[in-house]
Amino acid sequence: MAFRALLRQLDREEFAPLQTYLSGTHNSLKRYQLAQQLSQLFDQYQIMRPELLAHWQQGRCVSEHPSERWQQVLWQQIHRQITKPHRGDLWQAAIAKLKHSDEEFYSSVFPERVSIFGLHTLPPLFLQFIQA
Repeated sequence: MAFRALLRQLDREEFAPLQTYLSGTHNSLKRYQLAQQLSQLFDQYQIMRPELLAHWQQGRCVSEHPSERWQQVLWQQIHRQITKPHRGDLWQAAIAKLKHSDEEFYSSVFPERVSIFGLHTLPPLFLQFIQA
């Protein structure tokens, strides 16, 4: 729902590619489909690319790709509306806490041995969590 509302506010220069896409016929349907795709994309970014979102929140782009600028601006708008940390931030905070805590505390909480299957399919963020 937040995406649909944000996609009505595309008067900035950065959103020119989106304005072009949304022009013409069936723009309500296009707006809905775009909102759906972008919500899925940003959901994946939270787990697969949290460092990208951190750069965007600080106002920095990581590439020269033309689509990155409008995605950055859109993410900043979303981030301002949502006052809670996103999932990537929460995972990174948990990783930092594990890395900087006393090993003795966790040895009494966690099992001595953990087996994990399918490591090659895990997002890098989850691998960092396991390493911590």
